[in-house]
Amino acid sequence: MSIRLRGDWDGAWKIALSALFPYFVAMFLKRASEQTRQLITIIDWFLKLPPSDDERVLQEIEADEREKQVQYVTSFERIASKRAKAQGIKLGEKRGLTRGRAAGMKDGIALALELKFGTKGKQVISEVERIDDIKSLRRVMASIKTASTLADVRRACST
Repeated sequence: MSIRLRGDWDGAWKIALSALFPYFVAMFLKRASEQTRQLITIIDWFLKLPPSDDERVLQEIEADEREKQVQYVTSFERIASKRAKAQGIKLGEKRGLTRGRAAGMKDGIALALELKFGTKGKQVISEVERIDDIKSLRRVMASIKTASTLADVRRACST
């Protein structure tokens, strides 16, 4: 490839980059990082390749992406992943059951307050809603049986 430069340095760089760009991309995509991708984007923005090279470079990028996505997982990693997933499921179930139990208890407390104190019992419900642990909710529920006033129930909510 013979190029007459005659002081047109920008043109020479563009010609050189256009000829070498596909090789440059192929070389760097083997170890592609975010910075490399940004560099390629900037170069592509300044310098348009012929459509045939665009397609070839895109195929190389896609092949590299597929290669990165399919990484070998050892049997030890699979076992550890399976155990972690099972442990996560158990923990999630336990938390879900606890939340469900607490929600049911709060509904029961609201009903008990309304039955025992009428519409005035609704005044304490907002305090009950802030309680999350089962032990405290049981204490509040038990206090309703013996409470003679809403103040007795409020005391159970705050302890």
